[in-house]
Amino acid sequence: MIQLKEYQLETLKAVRVYLEALAELRAKDAKARAIDPELGIDWPAKAWEKVKGASYHPRRNGLRQPLPSFCLKIPTGGGKTLLATKAIDLINTHFRKSNRGLVLWIVPTTQIYNQTLGALKDRDHPYRQTLDNASGARTLILERTQHFSPADIAGNLCVLVLMLPAAARQTKETLRMFRDSGGFDAFFPSEEDYAGHSSRLNEVPNLDTFDTSEFAARQIKTSLGNTLRTLSPLIILDEGQKAYSQLARETIEGFNPCMIVELSATPPLGANVLVDVKGTALEREGMIKLDLHVHNDTSVDWKKTLLHAAERRDLLEEQAREHEAQTGKYIRPICLIQVERTGKEQRGGKHIHAEDVREYLHQRHGVTADMVAIKTSEKDELKEVDNVGGLLSRHTAIRYIITKQALQEGWDCPFVYVLAVLTNPGSRRSPGGKVSRCPVMPKTVNAQIGDVGDEADEVGVAADPAGAPAGCRSRGRVPQNCRSPGCCWMPQREAQSCGSGFAGLESVELHLQRVAAQVEKGGHDIPASDIRKRWTCPNPGLASRAVRAISSGLKYSAPISRRYAPPMLLFPAPFTPASTVISARGMQTQPP
Repeated sequence: MIQLKEYQLETLKAVRVYLEALAELRAKDAKARAIDPELGIDWPAKAWEKVKGASYHPRRNGLRQPLPSFCLKIPTGGGKTLLATKAIDLINTHFRKSNRGLVLWIVPTTQIYNQTLGALKDRDHPYRQTLDNASGARTLILERTQHFSPADIAGNLCVLVLMLPAAARQTKETLRMFRDSGGFDAFFPSEEDYAGHSSRLNEVPNLDTFDTSEFAARQIKTSLGNTLRTLSPLIILDEGQKAYSQLARETIEGFNPCMIVELSATPPLGANVLVDVKGTALEREGMIKLDLHVHNDTSVDWKKTLLHAAERRDLLEEQAREHEAQTGKYIRPICLIQVERTGKEQRGGKHIHAEDVREYLHQRHGVTADMVAIKTSEKDELKEVDNVGGLLSRHTAIRYIITKQALQEGWDCPFVYVLAVLTNPGSRRSPGGKVSRCPVMPKTVNAQIGDVGDEADEVGVAADPAGAPAGCRSRGRVPQNCRSPGCCWMPQREAQSCGSGFAGLESVELHLQRVAAQVEKGGHDIPASDIRKRWTCPNPGLASRAVRAISSGLKYSAPISRRYAPPMLLFPAPFTPASTVISARGMQTQPP
């Protein structure tokens, strides 16, 4: 079994304390309601106030009952999934009082679905081992297309993995899980038992029924959706920030869960954050590897950026071979390339297309066809490598993966050391989640990660230089001789003298001047006290300051702009294989 890190142990301790408070106040609520229903309390909110001493965002299930809901805010790569399996054990022990029953594990994308399902089904994987320890080796992993029986639920810890699009229905008729399927008849009264159907509807009023014109009385549909509503499942919501639309919330709450546990690195304001793990906690445990060197490139030619990425990957592979010769550990650095278009009919325009990138790579000496794979919704060439052991196998030749958005948060591949972002600077999509899985890289190679902000106006390199000459912005780049007040551009030789890199302005006074210039142009104001509190000198380096800023929840005024960001290459010390981030026309990444 995996030995938990200190912050993970502290997280589980906080979860246990809250669960104990929930169980205590739920029992008090039940006693009070037995005397008079009007004496009932919102026990999840009371437990939250008792443990956190803060306000709680109340939720209700489909039966309008109080619904406990909390979020574990863990940086990307911090082991959210492992903590979720541990939390299931705690919830079953301290709240559900049973190591059996149903867990509904909801994920946002196909990639995360396949990855999570594969890990949970693998009896040798730590996730599955944790569940088996919790259930006494009576764990049943289910997919949406599988049927299960009341005996399965009563005798096992059943984990049903669903994708969010399948859970968040648009109409009751279009998704199979809400249709009468006939595979879950055992959970409902027989068709002729009208009294049984009526009684069950009194217990669970939000069950879907057939049109009454077709039957003498209301008839419950024997669908998967209805089955879930009768079982009061525990819901694990991976990437919980993606499930805050009204439709998603109503559907998830409509499953009548006993509790919702959200996992997120970037929860929205309405989340009940029970535990907030800082990036510095991961840094102390060696899960974020520093230091990080920063190099800016003024070219906007995507081919030049891609060439730099390929050269960096080649260098890392040379170092990886040397490392293997010394340690016997195999590493094949992969470059992940994000493009703007992938569709068959989208090639030939002004946007960067996946096939253009593939063609350019094939023109490079040494890049053969089997080294490049495209992963899109229409074309998944990564499936082919599963037959030879996956991306980590020695038998796989892939060194470049081209995608638009098919590989999003939660995708794990420890061999991805280079990220080339060939997208429009106005894009709000964040590629950082793809490469920020690098904390799972083997520690022996000193893998490093550079995260420079969740959104464009947080932490980064190169601001929109308020007060600088117009040419700095109009041509999409900042010349190296630009030293105007408020411009954060620094030539590389000066950046290197500051430490690992340069981010932010040279002094707090320049920050104050820049904000004042923004306000004059109609921008938002930032109190001077906040600016002084947030500002740090460049010497600690970009990566370490990014970790501190992200962890403390501070937002820099704008060392990076939505309108302007020069091409960028982030890389480690030359002698160390590490994650590299290259951006042709701008870069935005997520917190670690």
